[in-house]
Amino acid sequence: MADKQELEIVIAPDGKVSIRVRCVKGAACEELTRPIQEALGQVVGQERTDEYYEATEAEAARVRRKS
Repeated sequence: MADKQELEIVIAPDGKVSIRVRCVKGAACEELTRPIQEALGQVVGQERTDEYYEATEAEAARVRRKS
């Protein structure tokens, strides 16, 4: 079974939309939200969480093999 992925989408009264991704490591979060961002239009800002900088299982395995 795949790990849980969680998106929190908030639409503010002024129409601004924020998307928070949880339980997704590395750049996969950007791939996950790309269709939503494209549908909504211009991206004003982006903040990466600590999870973005965590290695995925595949990346960690690759590093272990190189060592």
